[in-house]
Amino acid sequence: MMDTTSELNTSFSHTDFLLMGFPGIAVSRPILVIPFLFIYIGILMGNSLLMYRIWVEPSLQYPMYWLISLLFAVNLSCTTSIMPKFLLGLAFGLNHISLSGCLIQMYLIYSAIVFESALVLIMALDRFVAICRPLHYHAIMTKHLLMWLNVINVARVLLLVSPIVVSFMKVPFCRSNTILSFACENMGLLSLGCGDISKLQVIGLIVRILVSVVDGGILFISYIKILYTAMKLVSGKAHNKALSTCGHT
Repeated sequence: MMDTTSELNTSFSHTDFLLMGFPGIAVSRPILVIPFLFIYIGILMGNSLLMYRIWVEPSLQYPMYWLISLLFAVNLSCTTSIMPKFLLGLAFGLNHISLSGCLIQMYLIYSAIVFESALVLIMALDRFVAICRPLHYHAIMTKHLLMWLNVINVARVLLLVSPIVVSFMKVPFCRSNTILSFACENMGLLSLGCGDISKLQVIGLIVRILVSVVDGGILFISYIKILYTAMKLVSGKAHNKALSTCGHT
């Protein structure tokens, strides 16, 4: 009897969801629109102005600043994938979202996170070459190299994020259609799924390890080497200064 019920449950799946950010606040939700709208406008204007300044300022036409402007663009895309829907939900109660819309939003959010993580690694590479290989900096950090690194970054995003979203398409959501968050994210949507979700959990764990542990480890090692090189430069200058001081005495 229990098996039959389980089969009936997993045969049904919600195709429409309710985003409930701040579930404990019901009456005064529209008031929250004002501060969050100002925050969103501030993010849009701040990032856009900084990007424009980098693009038009001749003295900022260097790889590091190009990467920073790309980082601003990623932040804008991630914020814009969340905030408009969130603000409409607060102001007018338009917090319903279809499964396809939810998966698209999830894809955009996690794509931005994974892309940004690798972008920080490219920025660390730029600093590593600038400090540890200063004489070869312009020969190594070319526009061509940056272009290919970002192409690889996009391919990495597709490789890591797409399997998660595709796997979610096969999950029946029969528990509830209320997501206790202001955006569609992995754990919130996964908690509504029924049936065997172990495969999806494993995929999510692998992606989390690759992005957090591997990227974090590479970043840590690169900055240790940068710090080591910087300390050698400082100690070398101090040593030369001491020798020159002794020579004058």
